[in-house]
Formats: sequence, structure tokens, C-alpha cells
Amino acid sequence: MSGTVTIRINILTHFLIVIVLIAASLLGFQYYFSKQLALSAAHESFTQTAQKITQHIQARDTLTKNMLYLTQLYPDLTRSPTDKRHSNTIKRFALNMQRSANIYAMYIGHPNGDFFEVINMNISQHIHKHFKAPENTRWTIVKIFTSPAGRVKQFEHLDKDFHILSSRSEQTDYWANKRPWFIQAAQSNEAIRTDSYLFNNLQQNGITFAKKINGSEAVLAIDFTLKKLNELLNQSRVD
Repeated sequence: MSGTVTIRINILTHFLIVIVLIAASLLGFQYYFSKQLALSAAHESFTQTAQKITQHIQARDTLTKNMLYLTQLYPDLTRSPTDKRHSNTIKRFALNMQRSANIYAMYIGHPNGDFFEVINMNISQHIHKHFKAPENTRWTIVKIFTSPAGRVKQFEHLDKDFHILSSRSEQTDYWANKRPWFIQAAQSNEAIRTDSYLFNNLQQNGITFAKKINGSEAVLAIDFTLKKLNELLNQSRVD
């Protein structure tokens, strides 16, 4: 009788072992195929995200470089920052920036280090405080040049109709011709794009597109924030 019980126990034991092995195998296969499916889905999602980012960057590059090629044809761009004829330049730059919400500023660097810039004050809520600008300032003009008193940085704050709201000046040691964007553009006949870097005035990352103006040694440049790219990345997040 005891022998029969032992045989039954052995059979039951082996049966349980087989069941456990089969269950473990099934769980293993399920884990493996689930993992492969998850990896495949993640790979597909990352691929689509990469394609969107690539298309965005290529479209932005093409659009911004074409803007540089067209804008360099404007008259009076290479005149001194204090030249009154820059009033037309301000309006032309402003029109370009109104068409692209991610343009922070457009400016001209001169081979003698002088500088003329139009800043889009709608790019950030904090920028007015940085520039000590009135609340309804729409555009800020920055002019850097050498005066009898030394190197001067002059600010003019304009409203949406280009009327001057306030102005001020301060001493500076800024030289446009020593900046990386100027040096890169001056060495090329094509429009260039810098690597991403921190815009100190905005505390945001951005890039600069620049091109040497045909027939001169001056450089035209556009500062472009990465806000749109950041939004695209947030919309394309993969869990």
C-alpha cells in the first residue's frame, strides 16, 4: 500500500514540476514578446519624433536663411548705428519679426565693432524688466558705437507705432566684430547657423543665423529662440 502511495506522490510531484515549468515558460515567453512589442512601439514613436524634429529644423533653417538673403538687399543696412535712415530698417525688421513669433532680435554688426539691433519685446514677459523698458514697449533699439566719451550702448524703447517712449545710455565694452556669430559669418559667403547657446537677456536657449551682407564687411544676424522646438518635444513625449 505504501508503495502505491509513493508512486502517486512521485507522479503528482513530476506533474507539478511539469506544470510549473510550463507556466514559467509561458510567463517567460509572454515577458519576452511584451518587451519586444514595447521596444518596437517605443522605437516607432522615437522615429516619428525624430522625423518631426528634423522637418522642423530643416524648415526653420530654410525659412530663416531665406529671410537673411532677402533682408540683406534692404538699403541703408550698413550705415552707422546712429544714422537717422535706420528708421526704415527698424520697421522692416519689425515686420519680419511679426511674421515669426520665435525671432528674438535682428541686428547688424559692423567690421569696426559697432552694432545696431531691433529686439522683439513680446518674446518674453521678463524682458521689460531686464531692459528697464516701459510696460507698453513693443520694440527696443540697441545702438553701440564709439563716442568722444568712449564706447556707448544706447537704448531706445518704442511703442507699437514706433514712437519713442524712453531712452538711456550706458558705457560698454561690447564689440560686435569679436562675437562668434560675426566671425563665423565673416569667414563664409553663405548664411551660417551657430550652435545653441544661452541668450543672457532672456535666460533661454537659442541660436543665431548670420550672413555677411553682399558688397560689404558688415554682418546681418537673427536670434532665434528654441521655444517652438521645446513645444514640439513636449507634444511628442514618449511615456
